[in-house]
Amino acid sequence: MDERRKTVLTMLEYHAWATAKAIESVEPLSHEELTRDMQTSHSSVFGTLAHIYGADWIWLKRLSEGGSPAFRDVPAASELTELRTVWADVQARLISFAGGLDDGDWSRVVEYRLMSGNTAVPTPMYETLLHVVNHGTYHRGQIVTMLRQMGAEPIPSDFIRYLWAIAR
Repeated sequence: MDERRKTVLTMLEYHAWATAKAIESVEPLSHEELTRDMQTSHSSVFGTLAHIYGADWIWLKRLSEGGSPAFRDVPAASELTELRTVWADVQARLISFAGGLDDGDWSRVVEYRLMSGNTAVPTPMYETLLHVVNHGTYHRGQIVTMLRQMGAEPIPSDFIRYLWAIAR
């Protein structure tokens, strides 16, 4: 198996696992805590989760169908249980999409428009998929901070924890 394929698929599977851990971490929160404005990039814990989900959906559409979808195109999820369901589907489809790529597709350049309307710098498929994971990791870190500010204890979701979990 091509090392890029193996690495990207592992990272996408980690992304799905870490997302499940993040959602599990926030389940004990009240609606008020989940939607409290924490003065962060996407306001609240739920807003941040919804942003990561929306970005995953947009990347899936960009990569699998082409075009330049926007956040306004993302199917809304207004409750945590609904978000978990629709997001798990998107992540499974991302993994399936990546798993179905031919060896030559990993280096194929991805071209699209940014949300601003500007043309993005063309980027190879494997690097774009790694960006999807990195974007999620960045924002899950923000969620960890918000949880700690509320006195809640997040469930660890570091990559090494994922490796330990799948080794069993």
